[in-house]
Amino acid sequence: MSVVRLNPPKISWEPGCGVDILVVEDGAARTMWSIRSGRGENTLVPPITYGVPGGAIEEFSPQQFQHGNGYVVRLYRLKRESDGTQLGLLAGQGNFRW
Repeated sequence: MSVVRLNPPKISWEPGCGVDILVVEDGAARTMWSIRSGRGENTLVPPITYGVPGGAIEEFSPQQFQHGNGYVVRLYRLKRESDGTQLGLLAGQGNFRW
C-alpha cells in the first residue's frame, strides 16, 4: 500500500487487484473518505485519487489531512458464497503519515 503525496494524493496497492470498498480513516478511526464500486463487484483498481470517486459512489466526503497525523487505508473485496450471498472481506490495509 502506498500513498503518494501529490495534490490530491494518490492511493495504490500491490497486487493491483480490484476491490469493492476503499476507506481512509484517521488515528481515532474516524472516516476521512470512503468510496464503493456501487456495482456489487470488485471494480476499484489502483491508483485511486483521494477525493475523486472516478465512477465510484462516494459514501463519505473527503476530509483534509493534517500535517504530522497518521492515517490508515482499508480495502475490502466482495466474495460471493456458493449460496449467492456476498461477504465484504478485508483485503488489505496500510498506514501512512501526512
